[in-house]
Amino acid sequence: MHLAIVHTLGGGIVTAVGARLDWLNRSGGQVHAVLVAPEKRNTDGRSGLFFATGREPPATYHHDYERAVAKDVVKGIRMAYEKKKFDAIDAHDGTALIAAKEFASTLPAGKCMPIIHTIHSRELIDRLTEGASGDLSDAIAGTDLFISVSQCILDEHRNKFPDVFRADVRMTVVGNAIPKGVAPRDPLRSGSEVQAIFVGRLETAKGFDLLIEAATSLRKRGKNVHFSALGSCEDLNLATRAENAGIELLPKAAPSKVYEHLRGNDIFVFPSRNEACSMALLEAIGSGLAVVASNIEANIETAGHAALTHADGDAAQLEARISEMLDDMALMQSYAQASRERADDLTPERVFANLDSHYLSLEGWEKAEKL
Repeated sequence: MHLAIVHTLGGGIVTAVGARLDWLNRSGGQVHAVLVAPEKRNTDGRSGLFFATGREPPATYHHDYERAVAKDVVKGIRMAYEKKKFDAIDAHDGTALIAAKEFASTLPAGKCMPIIHTIHSRELIDRLTEGASGDLSDAIAGTDLFISVSQCILDEHRNKFPDVFRADVRMTVVGNAIPKGVAPRDPLRSGSEVQAIFVGRLETAKGFDLLIEAATSLRKRGKNVHFSALGSCEDLNLATRAENAGIELLPKAAPSKVYEHLRGNDIFVFPSRNEACSMALLEAIGSGLAVVASNIEANIETAGHAALTHADGDAAQLEARISEMLDDMALMQSYAQASRERADDLTPERVFANLDSHYLSLEGWEKAEKL
């Protein structure tokens, strides 16, 4: 089976899509995939078919340019189909889903093109809440299989929109995996100062403001820890506060550089308020860091026992959890060991073992008539 994986977004989705693409094409299974994405998303040299787009896909979609972005994606899918003649499309965001449905509708009569949507976030929830366009609503209704990166995000879609994601809609969970290239740090690495790192967008949705508060208090108390934060920051006030708290701000980097930074640290701090299945958290676990993370459902599902958790939104408890590790090196080492053990459960071979079967179940799939 030949599959087209289509996306228009950036951030962690690029790493997640890349991990799936690599596994499918290197596992020796029956499904082989090609990536269809805007040229500017080809930042890591991954093989695929990249199409030009004259506009930047926005962080928050609106109907007036959703249609325009989708037109570019349709052109890219059509170009890929002419070269690869794929059998199914897995769209990894709402606009890609719209384009997939539009492309499938142009195929000759009798040609079935199953459409899959992989749910990486609350994007569809947000867009449905705001009032989805008719294009998106039709695309969701015409989807043959939804694959979610976590059970909690799948349940949230069903619970918030039971009329859209009905009990008879085919939905399953295949999580994200630790990407190839992530390697555990030396568990015996030691130094006079504990190194703690945050990776992700430097914004309140990721809990970066909570880290600033915790770091400020720990600094006043004379705790021997150095904080760094790696990611883009558009809030200059937040950046200034971070620097005043003694947090070293590192620029957004390529995945290999991110993994190198992770291996140079002892603790990964992740107070995020909103996740589905965080790639940054997976990368930290794969790097063998001790993890302190917010107790949101997605983080608990992803990290399992490999995280010392704090109450969501509680900076004082975040500080307390970091302090516990700073005051008890054995505790820190035990959580580092827990990460290494959890990483064994999150290899691509284990996480994506059933991905082939879900895709193959759609071969020859006859779409039920939509009422």
